[in-house]
Amino acid sequence: MSEQLGSGYSICLRRYYRKPDHSGTCWIYRGVWYNNGNVVTNTTVSVGTYTYTYTNGTCMASGTFNLVPQIPDYAPQITITPGVINGAKPVRVVIRVDELLNMNSCTPVYVFVPRLEPRYSFTWNPTATQIGTGPTGAVNNPAWQFFTSNPNFYVWKYIGQATFPALGSSKLGFAGTYDPNNTDGSTTFSVQIYQGSGGETNLTNNTDSEELIYFRN
Repeated sequence: MSEQLGSGYSICLRRYYRKPDHSGTCWIYRGVWYNNGNVVTNTTVSVGTYTYTYTNGTCMASGTFNLVPQIPDYAPQITITPGVINGAKPVRVVIRVDELLNMNSCTPVYVFVPRLEPRYSFTWNPTATQIGTGPTGAVNNPAWQFFTSNPNFYVWKYIGQATFPALGSSKLGFAGTYDPNNTDGSTTFSVQIYQGSGGETNLTNNTDSEELIYFRN
């Protein structure tokens, strides 16, 4: 559940519900909800504790509903292999996303990677579970939907489960060729979690980068 804020972010909320206590011989389908002693009349509510009461003759019911923040936090890590090349060479990119606060997402999680064309280009393999060789090349590309419509960034959306799992991690990867175009120098491969992804509010750990050093042949 989420409540839309004016800033454009969504606060994730977790609901804790105690089943109403019934007395009498009937089932209860009506009643009144209270928050801080005030009757709740709006179906959109904020964080707090809500109580339910109903009385009709011998039929009675009461219950408690606690609405507390459920705010996840995501951090990306990007790894490129190799880190130094001579001339046009293949470069593998693996991106890992971790959830840090043991909270499920309540909105989609998006990953952005700045485009480096024309020097670097790749073909996305949506079914890949391994990029290159070795354990560091293990990925889960089927869990990520790839978008190419943004002129400045490659964009991925997590689709592996209904929500990005609490304390979970997921990796995506691709390999392409970087061409120094007969120059010496360096460039940066970077990744960022789109602000507010999954309902997070901590934006201080949303980016990571690695440097590629290149030489002409």
